[in-house]
Amino acid sequence: MNVTIQYSASVQVDGEVRTIAGSDFVEAGNVITGTQTIGDTYEVIGGSAFPSTAIMLHNTGSVDVSIRVQIYPVDTFVYLAFNLTPGATMCIPKTMVSDADQMSFAVAVQARTSSGTADIDYCLIN
Repeated sequence: MNVTIQYSASVQVDGEVRTIAGSDFVEAGNVITGTQTIGDTYEVIGGSAFPSTAIMLHNTGSVDVSIRVQIYPVDTFVYLAFNLTPGATMCIPKTMVSDADQMSFAVAVQARTSSGTADIDYCLIN
């Protein structure tokens, strides 16, 4: 099956708004979607295994959510950290290149709030 990923973003730089938008598709064997309520301790999003292609996240809550992506073959507790603001969406691919030009793979995505709870919609693309 083909999965279409649509994206758009804008940023204001020195009073000028710059926008990017587009869509791409990936081949997928299956897609799993769900909603997970996140509290103030880190928990794995969407189960224990990272999907074979990507994971999409959307913060439908009203508080910021801290996202950390565990990567391999770096040490066990090395994470990439992101802030997912209310209403924001992000795509985390399975394969990345580190700042040392080393191929790395996402093995787990965890999330938490600083206080309270937030609902995260997720889409696992396998």
